[in-house]
Formats: sequence, structure tokens, C-alpha cells
Amino acid sequence: MPNYGDLFDYLELKISIKKEIYVNNFFHTEKFCKDNKLDSERIILTLYDFGGHNDVQILYNVIGKIPRITDLNEEVETPVEYAIRNGLYCRYHEGMWVRCKKGAKDARVDLKLANEMMFSKKHEKND
Repeated sequence: MPNYGDLFDYLELKISIKKEIYVNNFFHTEKFCKDNKLDSERIILTLYDFGGHNDVQILYNVIGKIPRITDLNEEVETPVEYAIRNGLYCRYHEGMWVRCKKGAKDARVDLKLANEMMFSKKHEKND
């Protein structure tokens, strides 16, 4: 079964040798999933939640956040899911983003804090 490392390697190869104008989409990710009989919609949604909004951004934003050995059919908790599970919400108030509770007016998941907690060494996971 292919893993995220296989997908990352495939994207690096395809994008580095591509000589045409880059198209801002998931063309290569979808092709990799189709060739390996994988659910591209679920995988793309996971990659998107990690900041991989197209093939190139997957290489810039997702590598290092999902371990390369993770099977592509495995469920991966995204920063959005982590924020919701841990009650991390914020809202814009008086010119800045402030923490708030889930039900507060204009509350949004706090992706900045979720990413810090998931990937920063200063916020070691205790759960």
C-alpha cells in the first residue's frame, strides 16, 4: 500500500520535470490516487487541511507534517480536527485575533494555535 512519502516523491518528480505552465490544481495527486486505486477526494481533503491547496503547496506546506511512512488509507488528524477536539477557537476583536469559546459570536477554529501545538517542539503532546 502506498504511503504519503510515495505521494510526496511522486509529486516532487512530476513537478520538477514538468516544463509546461503550472496549473493550480491537484492534477498529479489525482493521477497518483487513480493509478493506485485510492480515494483521492478523502486524501485531497486531508492534504488541503494541512495547507496543501494544490500539488505545489503540498510539497511546501504538508511535507514534515504528515509522517512519510503513514499509509494513504490511514486516518490522519488534521489541524482543523485537532482544534475542534481541543476547543481551540478565536475571533477578531478590536484589531487582533483573541481566544474565545466555541459558541462566541464570529468564533473560528484557531488554526495558528492548532498548528503550533501539533508541530512545535515547545508544545509537546501530552495526549
